[in-house]
Amino acid sequence: MRLKKAAYLCLMTFVLALVSCSVQEEAVVVGGVNVKDEAQVMQFLQGSWSREYVEENLSIHKTLQLKTNGEFLENVSIAAPNAEPELHQHSGTWLYDGINIKRTYVLMDGRAPSKLNLPYVTFEVKIESKNEFLGVDHIHHHEVRYVRLPN
Repeated sequence: MRLKKAAYLCLMTFVLALVSCSVQEEAVVVGGVNVKDEAQVMQFLQGSWSREYVEENLSIHKTLQLKTNGEFLENVSIAAPNAEPELHQHSGTWLYDGINIKRTYVLMDGRAPSKLNLPYVTFEVKIESKNEFLGVDHIHHHEVRYVRLPN
């Protein structure tokens, strides 16, 4: 009987030790943001962002405003060398799912896009600093870099 009681106590001590040593996810802080905390990343993403690049000899400048109510506004300027820029404005909804930022376009240049081919964008968010993040498109295999605009 004493042996069973001693074995039981030993087993319970082992179980309690396992429970108290359970693995807790460590915070990973980049640019002052715990990237493992979905609410902190959402707050980080809200605001105005810019990205610039050249594609097929065209200079493209985009500003993206991610609003707290889940809406976004995107302004696009496309300029050929020695020409006036072509301007576009798009809007829609956005969300952060814990890994990706997802944007669905509702209006493109003031008109609703075709419901048969509703445009959307999905990027994995990688915070680089307090004023910069990288969007990784795993489907098309490219990355886009956004820089925060001053308020």
